[in-house]
Amino acid sequence: MSRLLVAAALALVAGLARAEEPEFQIVGTVERQTLSLSILPRPGYRLGADTPVLVRLDGTGVELPRKLYRRQDAVDPRAEAPRFEVPFRAPSAGARIDAELTFYICKSSRCRPVVTRYSATP
Repeated sequence: MSRLLVAAALALVAGLARAEEPEFQIVGTVERQTLSLSILPRPGYRLGADTPVLVRLDGTGVELPRKLYRRQDAVDPRAEAPRFEVPFRAPSAGARIDAELTFYICKSSRCRPVVTRYSATP
C-alpha cells in the first residue's frame, strides 16, 4: 500500500513539474557590440502569427541607437522564433542593457499575452 502511495505521489510531482515548465525561453548573447535576443517557444507552443512582438530597451553605460523594436525589425520577421540584432556603442565599466519583451504565446487556438524581461552585461 505504501509503495502505491509513493508511486502516486511521484507521478503527481512529475506532472506538476511539467506543468510549471515555461512555454518559452529568451536567449541572449553579446558579441562585437551587438546584443542578439531570440524568443524560443517550447515544443507545442508558438508565437501568435498576427500579434505584436515588441522589444523595449534601456541601457546604462551604453549608447543604443533605438529603444523600440517590433516584429518587422527581427532578422526574419516570419520566423517561428524571431531573433533581434541590437547594436550598441561605447560600453563602459558596469554597462548593462535591459530589455522588456512583449508578445503572445499560443497553444492550439488559445493565446495569452506575455511581458518578460532580459538583462545583458556587455
